[in-house]
Amino acid sequence: MKTKQFIFGTSTSRSGSALTSNILSAHKDILITKDFIHFFRYIYNKYNPVNDPSNQSRLVKEMCLRIKYRNNIILSPNKILRYFKSIKNYSDILNAINSFLLDENPGKKIIGESANTEWRSIENLLNLNENYKAFQVIRDPRAILSSFKKVTYSKGFEYFDMIFFWIDAINYSEKYLNQYNEDRYLRIKFENIHTFPEKSIKKLCKFAEVEFDSSMLKT
Repeated sequence: MKTKQFIFGTSTSRSGSALTSNILSAHKDILITKDFIHFFRYIYNKYNPVNDPSNQSRLVKEMCLRIKYRNNIILSPNKILRYFKSIKNYSDILNAINSFLLDENPGKKIIGESANTEWRSIENLLNLNENYKAFQVIRDPRAILSSFKKVTYSKGFEYFDMIFFWIDAINYSEKYLNQYNEDRYLRIKFENIHTFPEKSIKKLCKFAEVEFDSSMLKT
């Protein structure tokens, strides 16, 4: 397999994980997809035993169907399954999918995904492989409420649910800060990206173990 490194990003809705992913993907060596594979929502612990070839085939076929209808992208299940060799666990599954994606994007060396509202999955991810990393974007809850109210279809004051998501995200981020070093888990303030863009991007590059590229400031 081409890589064991994986960068996972998440945040509450309207908090900037997509922006952060775009900044990272602006680096010549990095590709961060956004809500594309959704490893924890649709794959992790849902195809046991994962070393069974029939489960692997079902996993890949269902993933390709989901991507076809959600993203309008056609992928070949047979082509992806060629990367599924000596699969023993879900880390191997993730590595196989990542190897396929890197081969489909020549020039990129580091792969990752941003998945909205998946901060509770960070611990599971980091336990899968010591080379995996995760970042979590935190935004001022007042800005989240204001932004979310403009796009939600919910009636009345249901958009206030976002404040409870924010509290949960903050609680988990505090746990992760105490549990992991900054080389594995990085908490980023959305406001800092706008106020101190160069400093924030240099911090992201250090986290991803790549050299700072000034062109990332144009993202």
